[in-house]
Amino acid sequence: MSVPWFIGQMLDRFLVRPWTQHLIEKLGGAGPFAPLLQKIAAAGNDNSPRATLLVAMLTPILVLIGLYVNAAVTHVAALVLGQAKRGFAATFAACAYASAPLLLTAVPGCGAPVGFIWTAVLTGVGLKETHRIAPGGAAAAVLAPYALLCCAACVLMVLGGFAMRGVP
Repeated sequence: MSVPWFIGQMLDRFLVRPWTQHLIEKLGGAGPFAPLLQKIAAAGNDNSPRATLLVAMLTPILVLIGLYVNAAVTHVAALVLGQAKRGFAATFAACAYASAPLLLTAVPGCGAPVGFIWTAVLTGVGLKETHRIAPGGAAAAVLAPYALLCCAACVLMVLGGFAMRGVP
């Protein structure tokens, strides 16, 4: 157990969960998703052996799905920017090989940021080599989805702020 982990657990328990719980209760009062939102609110944090086994069994499948989604999004960005000189297989290979540093996410503290940044850099290098494109085009194809994701997160935060008006 590390200090950042403990701080994260306390922030989650005393700050994030109450706000999330309030938002779910506020949104779950009516509508077609009310029963689902109420189940999510009631579920909380399940640390049972059954949940652990389920996560262990689903992890390889979810990793493969995530790898294909990452390659698809990167390839679409490369297509939109005119940088996809070869097919999806080349993009998939670049993304697959570049995903190795994600093992660093298991290291507490700085493992996750280092792993994600290193993965993005290696994906750019892989796209440059597999598609035979300029470094700038590869960087744009890799960074464009992250930029769109950041913009979407900002929009969601603003919408969440509007939804939580009047919350003490």
